[in-house]
Amino acid sequence: MSEVEQLKQEATSDDWQKANAACNQLANLPGNQGFDALLSLLSDTNPRARNAAALALRGRADNRAIEPLLAAIRTPNTRGYNGTLVYALQTLDCRHHLKELFEILFYQGYEAKQMAMQVLEEQEFEFTTEDLLSIQRQWNACKAQPELCYRFEENHENIDYFVEGFMAYLTE
Repeated sequence: MSEVEQLKQEATSDDWQKANAACNQLANLPGNQGFDALLSLLSDTNPRARNAAALALRGRADNRAIEPLLAAIRTPNTRGYNGTLVYALQTLDCRHHLKELFEILFYQGYEAKQMAMQVLEEQEFEFTTEDLLSIQRQWNACKAQPELCYRFEENHENIDYFVEGFMAYLTE
């Protein structure tokens, strides 16, 4: 068994320390093998393996991880277990992913929403008028049908703050 395969196996361990250490070792391997292994772990059914991989990717800060992280966040079986995946986005350049961050804010669980808010606060974004209009339409749909937005009552004021902040660009 290769070193990468051994580390991937350890990353799926029920022992958090072992899983986390294995993912950190994968992140530090030269070349793309370790990186590719971490990306593959994002689709693992074990939330511990996904989280350990996401934390290692956060530490590595390689922007090639953005799309795979977003795909893992959107996977229905990760809802409620994907806050760490969103947290990993903080060290990546998400400037072209404003709509996706708002989708997290609208439709994902509490922890994921909190992490998305931090990314929205900390980073600068490039977007089009159509991006903003799309965000506005989605938010209007959530307000019309609160059941679309996970825990709407608890989060709508914070979400509204972010939506309105970006909608101000439409009037400029």
